[in-house]
Parts: sequence; C-alpha cells; structure tokens
Amino acid sequence: MRDATLPRRKVVLLCRAREGGGAEAVFVDLARAFVEHGIDAVLVFACRHVQRVPETPSGVREITIGARNVAAAAPHFAALLRRERPDAILATLIAPSALAVACAGVVSPRPRVVAREANAIRAALAWRSPASRVIAGAVARAAYPRADAIVAVSEEAARELAEFLGLPRSRVTAIPNPAVTPRVLALAAETPAPAFAAAASPLIVGCGRLVAKKGFDVLIDAFAEVRRTRMVKLAVLGDGPLAGDLRARADATGYGEDVLLPGFVENPFAWFARAAVFVLSSFAEGMPNVLLQAMACGAPVVSTDCPTGPREILEDGAWGTLVAPGDASALADAIAHTLDAREKRDVRARAAQFALAPIAQRYLVALGLER
Repeated sequence: MRDATLPRRKVVLLCRAREGGGAEAVFVDLARAFVEHGIDAVLVFACRHVQRVPETPSGVREITIGARNVAAAAPHFAALLRRERPDAILATLIAPSALAVACAGVVSPRPRVVAREANAIRAALAWRSPASRVIAGAVARAAYPRADAIVAVSEEAARELAEFLGLPRSRVTAIPNPAVTPRVLALAAETPAPAFAAAASPLIVGCGRLVAKKGFDVLIDAFAEVRRTRMVKLAVLGDGPLAGDLRARADATGYGEDVLLPGFVENPFAWFARAAVFVLSSFAEGMPNVLLQAMACGAPVVSTDCPTGPREILEDGAWGTLVAPGDASALADAIAHTLDAREKRDVRARAAQFALAPIAQRYLVALGLER
C-alpha cells in the first residue's frame, strides 16, 4: 500500500482523437484503473472528433486540444505538460507517440514516456497510401526508440515491431489489451436492439469499423454460403466508409434481408452475449479487443489467422476456429461447424485472463509508477 502522505502521482494518456477506435477505448479503461489505484489520470485528445468512446470515468480529467492534426497540437500539448507536470506520459499509435517524445523535454524533471503501438506495424502500414506509409514508417522509426519504454499488444506484434525499428526484442514489452472490464460484463446483460430481439434464426455477429482491412465483404460472402443451407442471419455492427458497398454486396447475394447493418451500436456486448457465432474477419489487427469481448460475453468464435493477436488469443485454435484471411469458403465452413457443434467451449475462461486490473498493473510498471 502506498503512503498516503506522499504527493499523488500523475499520468497523461495521449490519444489522437475521440473517434471510437479500440485504442481510445483501452485508454479510457486504463485511466479508470489508474484513478482507482490512487493516481491522477489526465486523458488528452490531440484532435477533435466524434465522441464515440465510452464516457470518461469519474475522477479522470479529459482535455481535448482540438488541433486539425496531431502535429499541430504540439505547442498546445507542450503548454499542457508545463501546466500539469506529469510523472509519466502514455501515448498510443505513431503520431501521438511522436508528439509525446518531442514534447516531454519541456518539463523538468522530464516525465517518463511510454509509447504504445496498438497494431501489427507492417500490416497497419500496408493499408495506408504509399506516401502515408513512407511518412508514418519514418516517424515510427524516429520516435519509438526515443521513448523510455515501448509497448506492443501481443508477443507477435512485439517481435515484429522490434524488428521493424531495428531494436533488440527486449526493448519492446508485450502487454495485451485490458479488453474484459466490469462495464463490458454489465452491458452484456442488457436488452439488445429490437432488430436483434426479433431475429428467431441463429445470428452471426461481426463488429468493427467498416473499412477494407476488417474483411466484412468476405464475411458477407461466407454468410451467403452458410445461408444457402440453413436459416441464419448476420449482423455487422459499426459504421465507416464502406457501409454502402457492404449493403450492396449483401443485397447482391440474394440474402440481403437477412443481413443487418445497423451502423454504430452503443452496446455491442448485448449482441455478443446472444450471438450463435461471433466472427472476426480481419486481414490485420494488433490484439483485437472485440474478439476478447465477444468471448467474455460467452459467444463461440471464429477468426481469421491474421497478424497479429487472434492466434495468441485463441491459443492456436484451442478456443475457436482459425482460418486464412480472405478465404470466404473456409470461413463459411468454420461458421457452419461452430453452429453445429454439440459441445461449446467456455470461452469466458480464456477471456478472463485479459481482465483490466492485472493489465493496468503492468502498464503502471512500464510507466515507472509501480514496481
């Protein structure tokens, strides 16, 4: 137990924007855990964006700089550091990590900087435009080695990141996402949306931003194969630029009326808890929170064996079926096999190993705030 007479420690958690991604949701949960641990937590968003991450927890201060991009936030973030004088900074993804290491020196004593990469670095860069890929890769190679500690979200991602940066593997710490929280479990018990409740057929669920690397076009094709032989429905939760294309693809299969695309869903966990199968169809991930959260809600799972995270989460297929990314027929077979399985694995036991409290403790060690 820490001596209550000592000054409270403070950590700044820096994200790009409040835009509803997994990285931002993780930081909201970590901030909550830090406050419960007696540490002042300041959640900072460099840019302004739609507010679609969980509500800021009680006791956590939130500051939105509101710059047009992360680089433009630099003078404002430097001023914030002078005012707040944190003991440590935890930044996630390339641009915020670069901002953190660039601005940390304005404070004396300099706060410890931990840079967190939430993706499999090479796969994440591959989905960028050629120009953006070159710039982001150069920024990562310049910024990450200047951090006091570097965190990746899976063992495979840590090995890849160390190799990409030209650093010893020991310089990158693997800390999985704290995907399973009391909030997730409480929301799983809520009543799902009317469209879901009205579905009498077994429901297949996918969830994520509607972008190419999530592979929802492949999931729709796989669903159509399954639907030819049995009555099932598919719900893909999330919004994004491909919403119209995915709606058209679903309609073109002839089973469009059995495909639900409800857009952004405030509580996906109630859907997960009642899914016959949850499917992760991605071409690339880091450590997919959504897969872990579906498991925490008790959903049987099928996942692509994409870089990185699913194989590690499912322990080489012990907790769910792994298939090659982009293979709709293999995905359909895996979904059908999971629907037909008489014995269901209690995937909640595996998900429980990714609970918030012990993972937050590992971050506190990386931040130098605990031993």
